[in-house]
Amino acid sequence: MEIQNIKLSTWNIHGINETTGDSKITNSQVVKNYIEPFDIIGLLETWTNKESNLSLENYNYFHSFRKTNRRGGVIVYFKNYLSAGLEQIKSQSEDIIWVKLKKSFFNISNDIYVAFVYCLPISSNLYKPDSKYDTIEILREEVLENNSKGDIIINGDLNCRTADCTDFIENDKISPHFQLYDNYMADNAKYRNSKDTKIDTQGTKLLEICKINSRTEY
Repeated sequence: MEIQNIKLSTWNIHGINETTGDSKITNSQVVKNYIEPFDIIGLLETWTNKESNLSLENYNYFHSFRKTNRRGGVIVYFKNYLSAGLEQIKSQSEDIIWVKLKKSFFNISNDIYVAFVYCLPISSNLYKPDSKYDTIEILREEVLENNSKGDIIINGDLNCRTADCTDFIENDKISPHFQLYDNYMADNAKYRNSKDTKIDTQGTKLLEICKINSRTEY
């Protein structure tokens, strides 16, 4: 199976249950329009717990929820035929699910580690730097840990303001004037365009994560 056959998405669902108490994933139109087109989809801010009924026909799932606060939470649904090729990798954050796409199953050269992430905005009264809700810092540590194991994809609702700052290392081309380690690969990425003109501390951390991970254009 070739990796380009897989469609992946994320959606901040803002609570998996409707205000009526009905589950959005039992709504046939929601499933048809927003879930079925994708082989793997991460639902963010699910507001679920261990008692939640998350069953979805033709899909399996990984689930993470907050133990002490009903907000947040992540579910990653994936079509049943992919089950043997995916593995959940434990995260220190209740708002991150890492999914490993196994190279042996997808017939690719490297394993791919996909992070489905929800970050609290820094304006939230729950957000505190260096706490369990400092998701972007936990993500940074886990990217460093997984970077040597395979390729990294980060997606989700990160609530990071980055303006149009660069997210790759500039001017790092191979040159006789620079001492670079063996097999060094220079960043190959395009400059970003953004209508947002502001940057915040979480945005700065996200940009650093991209630079650490050597962002690449595909």
